[in-house]
Amino acid sequence: MYPDSDKALADKTEVMIRQEEYEKERKTNSIIPNDIFVDMVPGSPLSKASQYLLKKSIDDGNEHIKKNNQNIFSKYGINIDSEELYGYPISAYLDLIAFGDSIIHIISTFRPDPDMKDFVLAVFSDAISTCEMVNGSIEKLDDFMANTTIPKYKKLCGKSGNF
Repeated sequence: MYPDSDKALADKTEVMIRQEEYEKERKTNSIIPNDIFVDMVPGSPLSKASQYLLKKSIDDGNEHIKKNNQNIFSKYGINIDSEELYGYPISAYLDLIAFGDSIIHIISTFRPDPDMKDFVLAVFSDAISTCEMVNGSIEKLDDFMANTTIPKYKKLCGKSGNF
């Protein structure tokens, strides 16, 4: 090999990684309007953009949709107002994905057994953390759940609701 070729390759790789991180951060920060202050939840691993989206979904939530979600998730023993993931109530995430496909997939095709509360919470936790890691925010959480997380967990626990 050529002298210093490993160092040159490492330098180029580092520059590419930094550029990708910068682009991801720039895209994530573009979600938040410039004049908005985001009050971060201490200890939450969620990005500023994700926390902004959750706060906005709480503020803009629809009571009829919330009641419907309470009925759906209460059969799993989940109180959507008191159960939290990453410092936010489940209801905030449900408001964020309210008009998408993931809730429909959970109740129509995925259908875990009603006694699988921890499993359902694990599906949400996995979707949220993985979407955050891959996309830099949970802006597209519904698509991520419907296309990635639910199919993955459906293989573990399909329509029958059994492992």
